[in-house]
Amino acid sequence: MGGMLMQPRVAFIVVSQSQTLARGICEVVAALAPKVIIEPCGCHDEGLGTAAEILSTKISTVMEKLGEQDAIVLMADFGAARLACQQVITDIGMRRLRLGHGPIVEGTAAGVVAAAQGADLAEILRSINAASQFYPEEDAADILPPPPAPDPLAPRTLTYRASEPLSARPAARLARIATGFDAQVTINQVDAGSVLALMGLKIKPGDELRIAAEGGESLKALDAVQAALTAPEEDAVTGVED
Repeated sequence: MGGMLMQPRVAFIVVSQSQTLARGICEVVAALAPKVIIEPCGCHDEGLGTAAEILSTKISTVMEKLGEQDAIVLMADFGAARLACQQVITDIGMRRLRLGHGPIVEGTAAGVVAAAQGADLAEILRSINAASQFYPEEDAADILPPPPAPDPLAPRTLTYRASEPLSARPAARLARIATGFDAQVTINQVDAGSVLALMGLKIKPGDELRIAAEGGESLKALDAVQAALTAPEEDAVTGVED
């Protein structure tokens, strides 16, 4: 027997709510390891009881081709197919049946190849699970579009951090900051360059504010106004006049 591979002792059943999908996966994967038994099982969406009955019949057919010590790995997609697998495993017992945890196509392929190479059941199940990492992390950028970069000129939401309400004097200082740039700044939709408008907001410590700006120096204006509003101590807004 030297140099000869033993007949694989683990079979596979691909369980899907679509018989066409199950057959297609088997057709693709069977070419990788012709000696491994791999059968399709379409569990139509007719309720869990019917799906479990269909699967049980398929398992009995496959078991007739196996020895008493051989095992079957079930690869399921989702819904009734997966629930049927779990129910049948509970009814029959886990000694000869296992549910593979991995992507149904790549996981089945990995498990079948491992079985063809003589791996035991535990090694096969690990191979199936490892197939969930089929796409390397460095390939993610090729699969998913990059997230949009934050717009630095978008309106900002912040919390007023000064220790006192925004009264006349700090409001005047804030208005000077807002008008010191080539931009039109608003705070809670009122003109940040107007002392009376700012006082009319009746801003108190802890209030949530929304600042926005338009114009050539909008970014500088937003940064300056945000710094003045979010400083936790007596400072740019409430500090002593120069």
